[in-house]
Amino acid sequence: MHISVAERLCQWSAVAIAAVMSAGFVIAGLVPPPSPSASAAEVVEFYFSDPGGMRVGITLMSIGAIFITTFGVAVTMHLRRIEGPSAPMAALQLASTAFIGAVTVLYLFILLALMFRSDRDPDLVLLLSDLTWVPFIGMWQPGALQAIAVGAAVLGDRNPRLPGHFPRWVGWFSLWYAFTSLVGIFVPFTLGGALAWTGIVPFYLGAGALFGWWIVIAIFMLRSTTTGKGLDRDSVDA
Repeated sequence: MHISVAERLCQWSAVAIAAVMSAGFVIAGLVPPPSPSASAAEVVEFYFSDPGGMRVGITLMSIGAIFITTFGVAVTMHLRRIEGPSAPMAALQLASTAFIGAVTVLYLFILLALMFRSDRDPDLVLLLSDLTWVPFIGMWQPGALQAIAVGAAVLGDRNPRLPGHFPRWVGWFSLWYAFTSLVGIFVPFTLGGALAWTGIVPFYLGAGALFGWWIVIAIFMLRSTTTGKGLDRDSVDA
């Protein structure tokens, strides 16, 4: 199936998200983030022990978050070919991804605002930190909705063997990811342990599942399409 170069670049956005955001996390020293049980003084020390690296890393993360939306555009184009002209799941997926990209950038700019002044009241720094990490790690709804939209479109496909269509297991994999994202429910209620925002389940396994799902979707889109001047009829009809 032939697609435009612009769509191909959008498909590669998954790699950009994973690479740029991961680099930002490491440079900022946010692996893991400050503990939810840390005191105000400990949180201030965490952020301002290396303010330059923290600012650079968070800025990189905000740049990587831009590609969430471009990747959502690529997935939407692919789902439209599967669903046909109406494509409700494609539209739902695009809306969910746009929301994820927007709020991710917003929360990262809250962190940049936190880093803007080093003489803030420690309790205010603690508040801004909580305001970032509770939803950043704990907000499961839009990601689950995105994955459900993809899963529903793939499993509802009557012609999964056609060129450019996803195999059915990708649909079930999408629903599995949507289910695993529910661990975010526990973040607002947990100050420590495996279910806290620094815990192995929401932070490490959650990030692994998210990036893994994005990469799987990207691989199948890249494998099933090629760039070219002419689009086949399936692409044009969509």
